[in-house]
Amino acid sequence: TLFIIYFVTVLIATFFNAALIGATLERLRGGDPTFRDGLRLASGRIGTIVGYAAIAATVGVVIQLIRSRSDTVGNIGSGLMSAAWGVATFLVVPVLVAEDIGPADAIRRSGSLLKKTWGEQIAGNFSLGLIGFLAALAVALVGGLLIALAAATGSSIAIGGAVTLLIIAVAVIAVIFSALNAIYKAAVYEYAADGIAAGAFGQDVLTHAFVPKKSK
Repeated sequence: TLFIIYFVTVLIATFFNAALIGATLERLRGGDPTFRDGLRLASGRIGTIVGYAAIAATVGVVIQLIRSRSDTVGNIGSGLMSAAWGVATFLVVPVLVAEDIGPADAIRRSGSLLKKTWGEQIAGNFSLGLIGFLAALAVALVGGLLIALAAATGSSIAIGGAVTLLIIAVAVIAVIFSALNAIYKAAVYEYAADGIAAGAFGQDVLTHAFVPKKSK
């Protein structure tokens, strides 16, 4: 059951990310694609996407099983494995879209591109995820205030409206930052694969997308 949940989640997320990244790569290369073009491209890679989803789901289950151990070793081990997997697969969707290779080769290619461009021991430096979290937190705080004010009125309609607005606002932020993250990965892939600093991110941002890990 856990595997199926992971598999379906990764499959859906990867497919739509592939569509957006495919359209973004074409745009970065001077084309004028639509999201429908991206969907068509992702559909053409569906077999590889399914294969990757199966691998990612397996890794996710293993990480969850390690995390389920109620000791420090389990928590540390799952954290390290999750971080390593995240780095190794950072460019896997752009690779799946742009290169005609299988899922296992795409994972190896993703890791090798990062290693070739930024070195053996690296850490993420530019985090849209953190910015998105802070934006969602700000919206949640404002939403919480609105709900409190609505509760003070004693009106169930006002409370329901405030809750609905909060849910919609958080969902919109999640969609926006997911799209921005996919666009960023497309630009990082172009830089790692071809040395092209394309798009609005600029040379400096892409050069420092990853930095060497500091020695302890």
